[in-house]
Amino acid sequence: MHRLAAVAVMLLVIGEITFAQNTLGELAPSVQQRVEALLRSKADLPPATTLSFTKAGPSELPGFEKLSAHFTSALTGASGDISLLVSKDGTRLAQLTIYDIAEDPRVKVPSDGRPARGGPPNAPVLLVGFDDLECPFCAHLNQELFPALIDHYKDQVRFVYQSFPSEGHPWAMHAAVDTDCLGRLNSIAYWAAVDRIHEHAAEYGGKDHKLALAEEELDAETIEQGRRAHVEEAVLKACIAKQDVTPNKRA
Repeated sequence: MHRLAAVAVMLLVIGEITFAQNTLGELAPSVQQRVEALLRSKADLPPATTLSFTKAGPSELPGFEKLSAHFTSALTGASGDISLLVSKDGTRLAQLTIYDIAEDPRVKVPSDGRPARGGPPNAPVLLVGFDDLECPFCAHLNQELFPALIDHYKDQVRFVYQSFPSEGHPWAMHAAVDTDCLGRLNSIAYWAAVDRIHEHAAEYGGKDHKLALAEEELDAETIEQGRRAHVEEAVLKACIAKQDVTPNKRA
């Protein structure tokens, strides 16, 4: 896999203003009024906020200068700065975000210690899936796409799941904790549980989709897969009972 050493630039134009800017390196009062009006309509500012503006020199974007907007709320005491760009001709206002993508993505999305299948740790391609066990689309990827990729590319691809349960799925976090508990003890059992839960996700909780019943069934499924892999059941049950969500949080 080739590494890219570059700077990704995303320019979000939050509005357009039509005014003249003076030549003294400061914003004219009419310019400040228009910028302030735009920010109050676009930004989520605290109540009773006052704004002040400071020109901060040339920017990385040709034709624009840096502009710092400082806000202070007399009501809440909240304060901060918003980094903006204003065009030299005084007709446009923008925000610029620069992302450094020179670092190896494997460092930014760590997979060490996570159960993996497919190729070895040094496989040229690493696929990291952020998985929600209650998500039907994730289930489709798990059952169809990812096995096909591994089957086609063999040991050239290594595949890892990071738990990423959605708040909109009632038992997704519980399932993530259960399977992560199992994954720390046995990688094969982890994948067996993940495959099984994805396959039968619509059935957990019965026809009424009761949350308590779904969680009991998920615990039972996880423990059963652990038994088949001969993991230490007491350790697994203790981890499941604790329901510590910390390991499942995305870094």
